[in-house]
Amino acid sequence: MCNFVLEKHFDRIKAAYEVCVFTNGIRPEPEDNIKKFESNYVFIPSEYRWLLLNLGGCYLAEPWIFDLKELEENYTFFEEAYEEYMSECEHGQAFPIGGLGDGSIVFIDLE
Repeated sequence: MCNFVLEKHFDRIKAAYEVCVFTNGIRPEPEDNIKKFESNYVFIPSEYRWLLLNLGGCYLAEPWIFDLKELEENYTFFEEAYEEYMSECEHGQAFPIGGLGDGSIVFIDLE
């Protein structure tokens, strides 16, 4: 997994959110909502969790990054599709974080 630290780029990311028309109405996710998701499914990777807590979903360009509602809508589907698709391959764990306009899901490789 990447050791990219989003926090040190917070000012730049926030400035991009403020000027982009696609991020109007995007708000940080309440920690209680994130904890609820984690208790129902799995822990959210730290970088993605930080982004959700501090900024919310990300719609600056493709790929877009799921907000918590979109994550919840797509998580179970992703797990099933990923396992089926990767059933003949050796692979590690992955976590869905967003998507592309063609319906593809973008994920973080957790290893």
